Amino acid sequence: MTSTKITGDCWTGSNALLQAMSFGDETEVLMACSSLRVAAQEHFAKEEARMRALHYPSTQQHCESHLRLLDSLSSVQFMLKNTRGFCVEHGAVCAP
Repeated sequence: MTSTKITGDCWTGSNALLQAMSFGDETEVLMACSSLRVAAQEHFAKEEARMRALHYPSTQQHCESHLRLLDSLSSVQFMLKNTRGFCVEHGAVCAP
């Protein structure tokens, strides 16, 4: 199975999140994170269905990596909703 390209929505969401993080705009980071999570869920659902249909041998491990990424996005969203401010260290959002 060849790798599936990330949909335009995921690229757009990723770029929007990175841009919002670089400007330090908490509201924009939260909105971009939410949009990216929705786009990623949709992309992953399609990809996982194709992998299962093709009986791809590493489907379970790949799906688990999707869950870890979605959990990370949820953690960022939770932190942003429940703390004042954020900082970016080594490309990751963290509490100040």
